[in-house]
Amino acid sequence: MLREPRFALDVAPLRGETTGVGVYIAKIVAEVGQRAPGQLALLGVRPGGPFADVPAVARTTLDGGRYLPWLLRHADRDARRLCADLVHYPIAVAPLRTRVPYVVTIHDLSTLRHPRHHPPLRVARLLLIAPAAHRARAVLVPSRSTGRDVVRAFGVPARRVITIVHANDRVIEPGARPGDRAILERHGVEPGGYVFATGGLDGRKNPVRLAHAMGRLPVELAALRLVIAGPMGWRADEMRREIETSAAAHRIRLAGFVTDEELEALLRNAAVSAFVSLHEGFGLPVLEGMAAGVPVVTSRVSAMPEVAGGAAVLVDPRDIDAIARGITEALRRRKELVPAGLARAASRTWGDFADELLDIYRWAARRP
Repeated sequence: MLREPRFALDVAPLRGETTGVGVYIAKIVAEVGQRAPGQLALLGVRPGGPFADVPAVARTTLDGGRYLPWLLRHADRDARRLCADLVHYPIAVAPLRTRVPYVVTIHDLSTLRHPRHHPPLRVARLLLIAPAAHRARAVLVPSRSTGRDVVRAFGVPARRVITIVHANDRVIEPGARPGDRAILERHGVEPGGYVFATGGLDGRKNPVRLAHAMGRLPVELAALRLVIAGPMGWRADEMRREIETSAAAHRIRLAGFVTDEELEALLRNAAVSAFVSLHEGFGLPVLEGMAAGVPVVTSRVSAMPEVAGGAAVLVDPRDIDAIARGITEALRRRKELVPAGLARAASRTWGDFADELLDIYRWAARRP
């Protein structure tokens, strides 16, 4: 009787909080592990990290040390030690020399499209992404937009680029909940009296233009505030200074990192959720806003129209007036956008994602 194939997932990029790509990796660990018990092994588990206590058929550890040196020198060896038939490298890079076949996920190519919004070392990773894509049995992307970017940028044959769409898993029941008011008071806002944006001070997320757009809202919305939540990114101090000198500076709150409880309270009580990024491989905040029962404004570029699926207001993220008009339109169309958004956010689950991913694993492991 033939044994089931063993799949190894590289989890070494994650040290602590599972945000962003960490959510993606965590969902694979949970959902694929549930659907294929005994088949998923973990590469590079960090002691005390997010997967230290996750049951797995087998694992290797990365005790301290930097990610890229481990990846280039030891990841393939560790995969062989686990008797893996296929490895999944989930953050676009892979060892330059491998004996174990692999698939690689490229979430977006914003470092190529918008290098000025990334630190130089992150941009330099492009030197590893291209060979990783060419040597992979399949390149996984979260949107057709990213797939087109990969084919154009690296010349990877389109037949080896597979779109596997993400899902929303944040359960945010629409409407105020006990405890919400105290959270809103800490951030200086009232229910329904503000626009909420995640992404922090990251140039790619476009917070400066969003801040300027608040100063161009019609007079009847002149009291509307803006709360920007999320970490301080590359060149955050420059963006902070520009926001603090904008016309609407007195109505803008830079909340920094917020807990899940705070994020959910701020999201479901917002008048509008704004995610006007310059470039995204997917754009999970679009679905999160919809799931919270809030009208969403997002960008008409890269993957965001795919994610919105007709249930959000689309704007040109480089046009400040267009962003202001989009916020106004979202408020006007609230009764239409909220039910459409709730249906859109519920249309796909991470279980659906995992079923498709397992099919890809099995196909790639069998491929000559």
